[in-house]
Amino acid sequence: MKYVGMNEVVFDAQNVAFHGLGNCHGIVYVNNNGLFAYHLPGVLQQNRVAAFAYFVTHHANGGGPGLGLYGYCPTNRFNTGDKGHKTEMKLFAAALNYTGKIRGHRWNVEQLNWPTTFVDVYHNQGHIMNSIEKFEDIKENGNNLDAVNHQSVHINQYAAPQPVPANWVAQVVVRTGTPTFFLAHDL
Repeated sequence: MKYVGMNEVVFDAQNVAFHGLGNCHGIVYVNNNGLFAYHLPGVLQQNRVAAFAYFVTHHANGGGPGLGLYGYCPTNRFNTGDKGHKTEMKLFAAALNYTGKIRGHRWNVEQLNWPTTFVDVYHNQGHIMNSIEKFEDIKENGNNLDAVNHQSVHINQYAAPQPVPANWVAQVVVRTGTPTFFLAHDL
């Protein structure tokens, strides 16, 4: 399992989790080898899209056809609903040369009275299982012991579109919410 912090890209064969999606976008690309994930905060910039595509295409497990592209974000991210969500996801699909279905899920953190959200994504024999829950931002950080599979994306608009190994990552995350499982829908 890999925890995906803000501005981080990761690879894990089975499980990724976004801790703290408050107004961010959790993006997951799936192939036969596992899950590639990106925790995109703030305003989308082309070099961030390119950095995620670079991470996937230059990773040892990045080859082979894409099985799915998923986006997870609260409703406060886009005031245009699924249209804005799909528009942002199409940029990632194009960068990854992915032509399959784009799926996503959105939720209303204000209505749920959540400070932020924990999103858990499992890849189980070709099937994707998802859950969301309230998150209190309780975590313990430590040295990154897997720099090949856990990297950072520079956020400056002039930053190079290649991620670099993350030095400090979430090692332990305390879950205090109750998971709600869902199926992502076609965007």
